[in-house]
Amino acid sequence: MYINDLESEGYTIQVDTIRGWTSAELRAHLAGLLSSELVGAVFIGNVPFAWYEMESSEGREEFPIDLYLMDLDGVWIDSDANGLFDDHSGNRVPEIWVGRINAAPMTWGNEIYLTNNYLSKVHKYRNNGYGIPQKALAYVDDDWYGYNDCSLDELYDTVDVVRNYNTTTAADFRSRFNDPYEWVQICSHSSPWGNTFKYTGGYAGTVFNFELWFSNPPWLFLNLFQCSGTRFFEEN
Repeated sequence: MYINDLESEGYTIQVDTIRGWTSAELRAHLAGLLSSELVGAVFIGNVPFAWYEMESSEGREEFPIDLYLMDLDGVWIDSDANGLFDDHSGNRVPEIWVGRINAAPMTWGNEIYLTNNYLSKVHKYRNNGYGIPQKALAYVDDDWYGYNDCSLDELYDTVDVVRNYNTTTAADFRSRFNDPYEWVQICSHSSPWGNTFKYTGGYAGTVFNFELWFSNPPWLFLNLFQCSGTRFFEEN
């Protein structure tokens, strides 16, 4: 179904099954497909990824980096040979796009079921099977106040913006779980498991990922603009 949908949009699809590969082997494989006009890759399942480390104002950080699998001719450097890249030079423009569909870390359902259910939802969306209004919500907490509508006006004619310092709280966000938006964007501080909001008096609570899972809001797209929100190897 997923392949048929992509082919109907003009893509030529190649399905490769891998097991036991490293991210370097996967990158080499993708680079070898560039001559056949590869434009992108969707990784389904527990597909390997690379790590990057850096120093920031918050201290040392390390994180998975899929740019490694998009920039296939740049130079990736691990200067201390600890298995994490720490520099990137040469031609750093990505040759392809990549995406991940990975239900392996989820404990709230069977991995195969969750993956197939997601692909069914993608098929339904592509075939206009949802009646959600074509509008978006930009929920912008204090430190991102200047982002306003997060440029969602380039996608939607109607964008509701919530960014008042004392409005963006965990309780207020929960109250919107039943509101019909196609796209919801949250700008907040976070861990991989929750969004933490601020207000002028301090912190204003956390909305945890399990709350979204069990409330099952009608939104079709949820963009977690937050630190750690896409650490896709973390449990749940």
